[in-house]
Amino acid sequence: MANHILAINGSSRPDAHNARLLQAIAERYDNYTVELYLDLSDLPLYLADQESALINDPVIQFRNSISRANAVLISTPEYIHNIPAILKNALEWLTESGEMNNKRTLPIIYAPHESRGAKALISLEQSLIALNAQVISTLQLYQNELIIDKDLEMSGSFSLELVDAAIATLIS
Repeated sequence: MANHILAINGSSRPDAHNARLLQAIAERYDNYTVELYLDLSDLPLYLADQESALINDPVIQFRNSISRANAVLISTPEYIHNIPAILKNALEWLTESGEMNNKRTLPIIYAPHESRGAKALISLEQSLIALNAQVISTLQLYQNELIIDKDLEMSGSFSLELVDAAIATLIS
């Protein structure tokens, strides 16, 4: 059973909709340890030929957070039919170190409305597969169907059922 979930915000904005979704998930599933990683902007630009020279405290902390977690949840918007560059950069920091190897992972796209996010979800899933993550499911959610209020309460019965089912699969 996964009792420690790392929830990564893939948006370049640490206060954006995806961050609020992860905060709401942490509130809803408070019987699990949900560690929030809301801001990836401290990670330097990944340069493969200079990786060892660029490893700094934020890279070490990011890698350690993933290592400690039993499962990883990544929520991201779609930017120009792909995942945001900040998330791609973070994932690239894991290519050689192996923290995602066989890690139970749930990629989520949280987009403004239907028809947005499908291409980014494919891109994220492919990146996770390349990192040898164990992608247990994928979830495409829409902000006009899954509402998060100011108290981080989620509503939207069908979407909420999808979230509940996906989290149950992640932690089983």
